[in-house]
Amino acid sequence: MEYIYTERAHIMWPDMNFGIAEVLDRTFDADRIKEVMRKLAAAHPFLCALLGYQKENNTFFYDITDGSRIEIIIQSGEVSGIDDPRVMAEYERLTGYEWNLFEEGMLKAAVWKTGDRTCVLLVFHHLLADGKGALGLAKELADCYVEDIEPESAPRRIDFLQSRFP
Repeated sequence: MEYIYTERAHIMWPDMNFGIAEVLDRTFDADRIKEVMRKLAAAHPFLCALLGYQKENNTFFYDITDGSRIEIIIQSGEVSGIDDPRVMAEYERLTGYEWNLFEEGMLKAAVWKTGDRTCVLLVFHHLLADGKGALGLAKELADCYVEDIEPESAPRRIDFLQSRFP
């Protein structure tokens, strides 16, 4: 495991999360979605993170694990698009309870078939990404799923972060 200390890792607003829905211009393929999510997690360490706590310093941190912590929810049936009521119902379900970030990841992805395309709802915890970061991840997901463009690895500035926190 790898610990990354940062002032962002806190639980002041435990239920703050938000979503992005997108329709990808490629046929629904559950195995492909899982593979793309694995590639995203390999490129972005916080997609493999749980929230950690160090009692001695009363400090929260990102606890980078060895694998993806993205929860992928393959939905049965078909939706008409991002405006389908089932997409909003799933968003409300996923944001309607407090996530236990000590045991579950900071991104949940619900996926549906929509005609000859794929509908994805990404729900982010605020400790994972702000709005700009979430849009970037949504774009990388689309590029990888539709165009086979590999996600770019996020820069890891652990030396900088560790120098700020003992």
